Amino acid sequence: MRKKVRSNNIQCTGKLQAPARHVATIRHDEIPGVMGAMTTGYSVKDSAEFAKLTVGESFNGTVYVQGDDLWVGNIHKGAARVKP
Repeated sequence: MRKKVRSNNIQCTGKLQAPARHVATIRHDEIPGVMGAMTTGYSVKDSAEFAKLTVGESFNGTVYVQGDDLWVGNIHKGAARVKP
């Protein structure tokens, strides 16, 4: 269940589980104010953002929120360690 969000840009730590053109499956730590730690699919707005990652690689990024639309971008690979 999503919580009410005050900010449209929230930092996250994640690990790519499965890439795709339009949806990337990501295991992530808690995203404060949005959701707890979980594995879920996120829309991919810019496929070049995820093209630099391989499956299993960790990253820091930004979760963008616009109404009910969530996506991850601003990817910095290898900079994160996702909690088990």
